[in-house]
Amino acid sequence: MIYNYKSDETVQDVILECFCPLIEDIADEYSTLRRYEDLSIYTPSYIARELIGRILEEIEDVWVHTESHTDLLYNDENEVVITIANDGMIFIEVARGKNGQLKDNSDCTLTYVYDGFSKKDIDILSASGESILVFGFEEDEIEDDTDEDTLVEYSQDKDGDTHGFTVSKPDDNGYSSFSFYSSEELTKEDINTLLKRFGF
Repeated sequence: MIYNYKSDETVQDVILECFCPLIEDIADEYSTLRRYEDLSIYTPSYIARELIGRILEEIEDVWVHTESHTDLLYNDENEVVITIANDGMIFIEVARGKNGQLKDNSDCTLTYVYDGFSKKDIDILSASGESILVFGFEEDEIEDDTDEDTLVEYSQDKDGDTHGFTVSKPDDNGYSSFSFYSSEELTKEDINTLLKRFGF
């Protein structure tokens, strides 16, 4: 698990190379939840789209509540909070209340917060004394070379060479995702050519 529960620091932070370790950590934390315990994730909607898709793929027995505000995911300006309950229910709602402050997270054993949120926001969440993990991505990890609704995530080796990518975007059926990997290094031109070929 990424969060160090032995540390005296309530708020901890981490910079990740890609979504994979974050999804693995969410899965690990979810597996330890007890009755009436939750996890929460405060994030912009363009990251939430990717997280929701991967959580549904990687974690068994999770499901999105029918009253979730999934429409929020398709406007990149939105900030959302994703709540994952111990019974597998996922609920998506706007992250801020009418007063502009982030909604309460005091029922959560661990709260993930994207590092684009302000220190004031994080201070408000940490006031409850609950564990906070602030996460971010290495520069250029989340790029958008297509249109504003398309998210492209690049897979790089330890030397920083790009060998694959995952592209995701909303469509008429809800959500589409495509992944590509090559043993050879991919250039920006290679990736753009592949994106066009597959209709992204």
